[in-house]
Amino acid sequence: MIFRRIRGRKLEERVERAVYALSMQATRLQQIARDTERLAKSTFDKCVKAQVDEDKVRASLYATECAQARKVHNAVLLAQTALEQIQLRLRTIKELKTLMQEVAPIAKIAKSLRGNIAHLAPGVSFELRDIDNVLGNMMVEAGSVTKLGEIGVLNEEARRIIDEASVIAEQRVKETFPKPLPEAPESEREV
Repeated sequence: MIFRRIRGRKLEERVERAVYALSMQATRLQQIARDTERLAKSTFDKCVKAQVDEDKVRASLYATECAQARKVHNAVLLAQTALEQIQLRLRTIKELKTLMQEVAPIAKIAKSLRGNIAHLAPGVSFELRDIDNVLGNMMVEAGSVTKLGEIGVLNEEARRIIDEASVIAEQRVKETFPKPLPEAPESEREV
């Protein structure tokens, strides 16, 4: 919904609106994560109680429900972390564009200065040509970073975001939930 209102505006404004929209969705996912965490803990506690009461069927049902809740929680954390990573990348793009707006005039000054002093100080002019090349390359590289329409770059970047988000989500799940107890060997189980 909010993305329909983003088209046709300046890049900075579009980035800010996109970051805001992503932030809103991340907040919603955060609430869902809290709910699924509560559900997982509650069903785990019920599973433990059923085990204490030696109600294997009920314990099994609660264990299955707990596993599902944890799976959903993990997926939600992954999505939330990915949204946070996307927000960070968008802010970086905005900062890069601002940086490039500052570098462009500097590059023009260096280029014009190089032409003006070429006959007076050829060594300085030569070094200014190198500086001009470096600044030009910076602008080209920054331009290619900000062109998210390129499918290869987008897919590679998206894959990196998902990988980072997966690692963070996995760590959060490990911190949040207790580890399952190892199953008793067959000889110790009651039949």
